[in-house]
Amino acid sequence: MPHYVNNSCLAFTWSSLGQCRGVRLRRSGDRCRVEAFWGDDTGRAVSLAETLAAGRRTLGGSEMTVCLAGATDSGWGMADVDMPNLKAAELRNALSFELRKHTPLPVERLTWGYRVLAKKNNENRVLVRLYYLKSDIWRQWVEAASGLGQLDVLLPPPVALDPLLNGKTVFFPGRNTHDCFRFVPSGSGRAIVAAAGPESERPQTLAEALPLEQMDFGGLKELPIEEQLSYVGALTLGVYGLTRSLSRDLSTLAPTPEGLRPRRNQGVRVLAYALGLYILGCLLIGGVRAGQSRLARLRLLESERQAIQTQTAILQKQLNPEVRAYAKTLKQELTDAIAITPSLPQALLELTRLIEPPTWMSGRFEWKEGGQVDFQIQEVESDPELATRLEYSPILGDVRELSSVYDARENKRTRKFTLNVRYDTDKERAEAQAAAEKRREQEAAAAAKAAADEMAEDGEGEEETAVAPATGGDEAEHDDGSQEQPPAPPRR
Repeated sequence: MPHYVNNSCLAFTWSSLGQCRGVRLRRSGDRCRVEAFWGDDTGRAVSLAETLAAGRRTLGGSEMTVCLAGATDSGWGMADVDMPNLKAAELRNALSFELRKHTPLPVERLTWGYRVLAKKNNENRVLVRLYYLKSDIWRQWVEAASGLGQLDVLLPPPVALDPLLNGKTVFFPGRNTHDCFRFVPSGSGRAIVAAAGPESERPQTLAEALPLEQMDFGGLKELPIEEQLSYVGALTLGVYGLTRSLSRDLSTLAPTPEGLRPRRNQGVRVLAYALGLYILGCLLIGGVRAGQSRLARLRLLESERQAIQTQTAILQKQLNPEVRAYAKTLKQELTDAIAITPSLPQALLELTRLIEPPTWMSGRFEWKEGGQVDFQIQEVESDPELATRLEYSPILGDVRELSSVYDARENKRTRKFTLNVRYDTDKERAEAQAAAEKRREQEAAAAAKAAADEMAEDGEGEEETAVAPATGGDEAEHDDGSQEQPPAPPRR
């Protein structure tokens, strides 16, 4: 079932014999019906354009009504080709080469267009319906359609098939009442089969020739079968104009001449242009007012600046010459002041001096802009005085310990520090000297106490040595005396 989007449509067809037909279709939900139809045969005294103009006046329609037209018999060609799924510009270039397979005429002498029918499943290819006709025949079509006033599409009716009536056979009448053509679905589009001769091969009703299930043919069903079949082309174009395929194919079909293109929604367009101009004018006026306000503000600030400069000049004249000279000297000193900081080699030498073995610095040393240093050390025994030593350095300061992690398996501690490389101020220098003197006093007191303890231990050792020889002499004297005494007399 076709997907309808437009509400009404006018469709006109003509043949080389001057047989003109037209219908006006109206959509209601998913159904459409024939509201009016018109037919006429042109004579030698009346042109096709005048006849179609009369048909347009007869069928009526507003400016919102879609209008299509096209010739029904020979003079054009059609082919369904399998093409790669390319971009629009690339696909059109490829189809221009495909035209050489279907017609001996050069592309410059042809007017042609195409419709992308469907994309093949699971393949990067599309089915394209290519149609073409000689440029002089196209000019004849344009001249005939000029009587319609406005025209959306100029198209041969069979080209409008698929997805309209997809998978169904459609009959189009030929040049005379006994000929007709069958457009039969095939594996790669539609095949055109000429059916001429027996009445059994020709459709007997309009619904059989154009099997639209959702179509109400209205008064057309009361006409003779030959008359009904002559409206197949107009009905096909009319139903195609109600579907969304029309708007999708407008960019690929043969372009309608500029003079025939519809001029719909002129009032809305004029209103949109007027609204755009109004908005642009409001923005312009607002910009001018904002600029004027800003200019007035700048003028006020400039007047205030000049007044302040005048007052400053008056006050400077009232100042004491010595104060002015001092202010000038101070200003010059502030202008010439240049901050001097230690260099990277000096910082590395200082860190090497203060970080004593067995503590060592790992490879994560980073020198940042402004003299900030981040580094990481590893140590077996933690040195709690390291941060203090770094802080009291004359070229290091603002020492902060960022983290401290102990690795039990490696038996080592990793500590991260950040500090600034700069010269100490007078206050920091005095604090460092006081801390150094205090540390020296503590070291001297600790050394004196250690020496006193050592002397005390040496005195106790000498006393023990003196007592030991005296005791040995008495025993010797006692032994000597015992040896000098005579032996005791024998006992009786």
